[in-house]
Amino acid sequence: MNPHPLRGPARKIATVFGIILAVYCLVFVLDGFLRKRKGPWKVSFEKAQPGEVTIRISHEKLNIHDSQIRIQASPKTLASFTNATVDFRSPADLPPVGQVLYTDLTFLPGVVTLEIEGQDIELLPRSLVVNRTARGWNFSTPILLTPKDRLPEGPAAPQRHKQLGRELPNHDR
Repeated sequence: MNPHPLRGPARKIATVFGIILAVYCLVFVLDGFLRKRKGPWKVSFEKAQPGEVTIRISHEKLNIHDSQIRIQASPKTLASFTNATVDFRSPADLPPVGQVLYTDLTFLPGVVTLEIEGQDIELLPRSLVVNRTARGWNFSTPILLTPKDRLPEGPAAPQRHKQLGRELPNHDR
C-alpha cells in the first residue's frame, strides 16, 4: 500500500497547472508583441507659414514619410499653439491643437481621428481620410485645407474614451 495516496494526483494537477500557466504567459507576451510591433503614428504639429499649422504624418513600417497637411488656422488657435510631436500610443496622447475625436489603438498603428479647425483628419493604415474623403498616402504635395473645405454639418462629436473601464478626462480645448 502507498503511504502517500495523494502524491500521484497532486503531482499531475501541479504539472497540468504549470503547463497551462506557461502557455498563458507565452500567449500574453506574444499578444503584446503583436499589438505593438508596427509602432504608433508619429505626427508633428508645426507653425509653418503665417496663419497656418502644418501636420507631418510619418510611420516607418507603413512606408509613410513626411505626408503633410497644411491647415489655415485662426489667430486664437495660433496664439496658444506650440510645436510638438505626438506618438499616438494610447487614447491619452493628445495633439497640441484641436481634439481627438476617435482612437482605436488596440493594434498599432490603429486609427486616429482628429478635428483641427473644423477639419476632420483620420489616419488609417490603408489611407488618409480628410473631411470624410479618402486621399490615400501617395501624395507628393501638401494638402491645403481652408475654412471653405470644412464639412457643412461640422465634425463628428468626440467619443468618450475609456481605458480599463474608466472614462478618461475630456481634454477639449
